[in-house]
Amino acid sequence: MAITTVLMFKRVFHLTLRAVQSFINSFNKLKSADSLSGLFLRK
Repeated sequence: MAITTVLMFKRVFHLTLRAVQSFINSFNKLKSADSLSGLFLRK
């Protein structure tokens, strides 16, 4: 499924494989940063 998703991004946005890889990496960094931000909230 992951390979299919990457190829879909490549085709829809007319990107090179390297550009899609960078996009997915930056998305994963944002996703992990969002989950860690909850650790610093005071309750």
